[in-house]
Amino acid sequence: YNVSYDGLSLLPNPTKGNIIIESQVLINSTFCISELNGRICVRGVVHDYSTSVSIEHLPAGVYVLQFDGKPEWRKKIIKQ
Repeated sequence: YNVSYDGLSLLPNPTKGNIIIESQVLINSTFCISELNGRICVRGVVHDYSTSVSIEHLPAGVYVLQFDGKPEWRKKIIKQ
């Protein structure tokens, strides 16, 4: 299934390795994926309506996706 908020979707979530960030509006923003304690694990840039991000190297757990300049667009990611 996917998680959606203000036109932003993450799928699949939970994931085993890759997550797709999809938006109904064009996003041109940097993002980070961090552990719940705030340690940043992945940084990247979304330039389009859909971007694939690999989190295969991360251990199973719960992470948070956040866009710079969009604090309301915080999403939990579950890595299996």
